[in-house]
Amino acid sequence: TLSGDPHEAMYALNLTDGLPVIPPTPSRVKSMLHNANQKQSDVLGAVPPSFSSCTVKHVACASVMAGCAPSTFPIVLAAIKAMLDPTFNLHGLHATTMGGTPCIVVNGPQSKALNSSIGALGSGCRTNATIGRALKLVLLNVGGAVCGGSESTTLGTPMKFTMCIAENEDSLRQEWRPLSVERGYNENETIVTVIP
Repeated sequence: TLSGDPHEAMYALNLTDGLPVIPPTPSRVKSMLHNANQKQSDVLGAVPPSFSSCTVKHVACASVMAGCAPSTFPIVLAAIKAMLDPTFNLHGLHATTMGGTPCIVVNGPQSKALNSSIGALGSGCRTNATIGRALKLVLLNVGGAVCGGSESTTLGTPMKFTMCIAENEDSLRQEWRPLSVERGYNENETIVTVIP
């Protein structure tokens, strides 16, 4: 149980990335799951380095803890699915000493909720910051990726907290196409790409 200050208790239990998190109460998790088109018990894959099974509910808990708005949960789910695809080689990326981390790029209608302009990788945009942070909390709390333990980053980087952007499709030159279209998707679809 989290008696007293829940932020301090969750930090003491090593459930955070060092920053305060929002406690994943049943009502908050239920609100997040309302935006999923899957059952909360559906397994999305195995999260390295422990290779524990990750369910939709695990992702909902991490999304609440990260501060995601429930409307962004489908983007988080899509990013987790892409990241857990064996061809992505998440374990190789995350176990390196160079500090690599997944980068999320969002295209299409839902990308409008993200900052794709000045300061896109900086502070001030809840959506960009929390989507990437939810992925990192899944790695920590489901996969057991603890810095100094199973995660071997020699020097830290702000990217280890979050790395999520939207492509600014409205400012592309006429001869350029959005990343999602180059990858074969319809420009009217919301597409989430995760780059190692």
